[in-house]
Amino acid sequence: MFPLIPMDGRSLWCECDEFKALDPPGVDWTKHYDEGFVVGVTDRYVNYANEIAARVSEAHPHKRILIQAYSYTIRPPKHEKVHENVVVRYANLSRPGQGPLGKSILDESVPMWDTWRNQLAGWRGAGARMSHYNYMDWENTDVSLFWFFTLSDVTRVLHRNYNFRQLFGETEPNQRISFMMFQVLAE
Repeated sequence: MFPLIPMDGRSLWCECDEFKALDPPGVDWTKHYDEGFVVGVTDRYVNYANEIAARVSEAHPHKRILIQAYSYTIRPPKHEKVHENVVVRYANLSRPGQGPLGKSILDESVPMWDTWRNQLAGWRGAGARMSHYNYMDWENTDVSLFWFFTLSDVTRVLHRNYNFRQLFGETEPNQRISFMMFQVLAE
């Protein structure tokens, strides 16, 4: 796979009429220059990745282009379908990194999980081949043993319900239990 991922943080996008036409209605460009952050530009991002994937797949049909559903591209595309050779890495950094301790991603009483499920359903509807960028739970390093359930649950549900086949991620911050955590991920 070749990563085609925008900069983390401030990222300026073209504001010409041709590219704005790729955006769904309602994208707010008023703070773009000052803050460098425009939410809702996923369609243009997927459009660009699809063009690259189409060209690459002519010569190398088994090569993949990696894009990231993250920050201003976390929302699924409204109009674009994802090329079969594009892999979408879902990197939803909700605080805390893995979500509510001991609550399944299928638990409908948790608003954060509802947001994830809606985003994931949208990406699935766009035909995305998905992978997960796992942030572990680096904000709760002192209670690591309590989030093993959540880590295991998210990994299994993403695989089973959304056909995720790859796991990327940051390293776990608590060295005392890292080996146990990697065992949970491996299962």
